[in-house]
Order: sequence, then C-alpha cells, then structure tokens
Amino acid sequence: MNIFKKYDRIPAPYSTILALGLVALLGLFFIFWPHETRSLGIGIILGGILSIAFKAAAEVSDRETWRRVRTLFGGKHDDASR
Repeated sequence: MNIFKKYDRIPAPYSTILALGLVALLGLFFIFWPHETRSLGIGIILGGILSIAFKAAAEVSDRETWRRVRTLFGGKHDDASR
C-alpha cells in the first residue's frame, strides 16, 4: 500500500522535515499577517500536519497493521505473521 512512494523523491527523514517546515512557515506567515488571517494560518498548519499523518498511515503495510490490531485486542503473538 505504498501508493505515494513513486512521487516522493527525497529520502524519508528529509522529506517529512521539509514538508513540516514549509507548512509551518506558511502558516506562521498567515498567523502574523496584519489582516485577519489567523484562522487561515492555523488551518494551514493543522491541515499540513494531518496530511503528513495520512500519508504515513497510507504507507503502512497491511500485514503489519493487521498484526498490530490483533496485538492491541489481545490476539496471539505468532512469529509467522511478521
């Protein structure tokens, strides 16, 4: 389920830092802009963080997710599913 991998050319830790940095700067720009754009800036920051979280969730493998869900609800720990 790694659907965004072919579009992401920058290595993993740097792409996330770059995305968070750009979103934070744009959001802070609108928060401190002299006009009434504070809500827009907060929305940009929250939207950027949520989109990065959704991207990371989409890249998680199905097998790993199923194993974690079973572990969370008290399922048995088998090494064959890893």
